[in-house]
Amino acid sequence: MSKFVALWLRAKVINRWPLQGALKPTNVAEHSFECSVIGFMLGAIELTVFKNNNISPEKVCTLCTLHEASEVSGVADISKPVKYHDNKTYQAIKKVEDFYEDKLLNSLDIFPTEMRELINPFIKQDKSEPHAILAKHADHIHALYESEKEVRLGNFEFNDAYNAQVGIIEKLCSQSRACNYFMTHFYPAFHHSIDKLTNDALEQKTINIKSFETNRTKA
Repeated sequence: MSKFVALWLRAKVINRWPLQGALKPTNVAEHSFECSVIGFMLGAIELTVFKNNNISPEKVCTLCTLHEASEVSGVADISKPVKYHDNKTYQAIKKVEDFYEDKLLNSLDIFPTEMRELINPFIKQDKSEPHAILAKHADHIHALYESEKEVRLGNFEFNDAYNAQVGIIEKLCSQSRACNYFMTHFYPAFHHSIDKLTNDALEQKTINIKSFETNRTKA
């Protein structure tokens, strides 16, 4: 018997942002799914808009779906201020994450070795690989969305997280053409109501990455 899939099915009971009092709590299952949609679109942008035939949107999507392997296998969501407090703390937590990723992969050892070899790169992700880079960008975009959603609801406990994510996304947009394209053409609709989203006459708007705060206060 393998625990591999059963552990992933528990992603919905692992809360995101555990140290903040979220007004609309989210979990790792929601995060992974929504991140995978963003990641797929980033890959599609690279492939179709910028004609980068070396990028597979499907691979970016799968990396996003499985990027929280250590969290579902036992570590849960660790607050970023804790994880990145200093290098010693980061390395200690990374060691724990690696251990639980290995445990997850070990649950596949009863199957042919080809199965573990196939799945391994999606669990032990190479953060320097182009698909994994896009997956990480998707992770940051989704963190911006989650934190901005809370700030829009008046939850000031997310102000610092939101401002930090704005800074991260600004930097990513200056480095990644796919990220910049996504934030220009897709992100502006993220906080629209269902009435606006289903209205064919919805005005097409672009976004200035440096005007997040202005747009938020006007919303």
